[in-house]
Amino acid sequence: MKLKITPLFISSIGVIIFGLFYIFYKWDSNLGPLAGLLLMCCGVLCLGVYFVLRIVFRPRFWLQLICEIVLIVFVSFSSYKMSRKVILHIPAGFRGNIVLIYGVANSPKLKPVSFFERNIHIRVPQSGIVTMFNKFAEKYLNNLLVIDSLHSRVFEPGKYIGYGIDTLKCSGKPYTIEVLDYNYPYTILRPLTDTTEITRKKDRACKMLGQ
Repeated sequence: MKLKITPLFISSIGVIIFGLFYIFYKWDSNLGPLAGLLLMCCGVLCLGVYFVLRIVFRPRFWLQLICEIVLIVFVSFSSYKMSRKVILHIPAGFRGNIVLIYGVANSPKLKPVSFFERNIHIRVPQSGIVTMFNKFAEKYLNNLLVIDSLHSRVFEPGKYIGYGIDTLKCSGKPYTIEVLDYNYPYTILRPLTDTTEITRKKDRACKMLGQ
């Protein structure tokens, strides 16, 4: 079987090389060298797929090229969609707690505005309370970003913004909620306990839910 340079072959070698680079130069990532090893495994797997396609389409090389291009486009687009984030756009001058309430009937279902759009955008009202039909487990890997357009800053909860997961009980019915503590400029991450503001917003949320 003669080796031929194809898009999948080039991509596989590129992923393996990038995995090696990640192992030696990207130890500051959350997964450390494990991320590089996973990338190398993906590259080896893709290389295996390349050799399988070479055997299957050996008489028709052009069919292999078409199959590889379709495969690369599908994997790339799937990875693009899976890396989506939920972006919270806060009102100008907003400071305080943001409460996201999941699993609320008759609330909008959050989704990208179009098939090719990756991220979900949420306009946070001045009350800081957002209700949604989505269940908590459906929230795309729980990736949240907060955009403060007034200061042209993007914040990641847990690093620059206080963040916690809680349960809101309204008339005995539990709702999963996420609470973010947003203040700009930030000095220190405060522990998210049931402060007066959070308690007040929980009470207001129950009234909004009609319970």
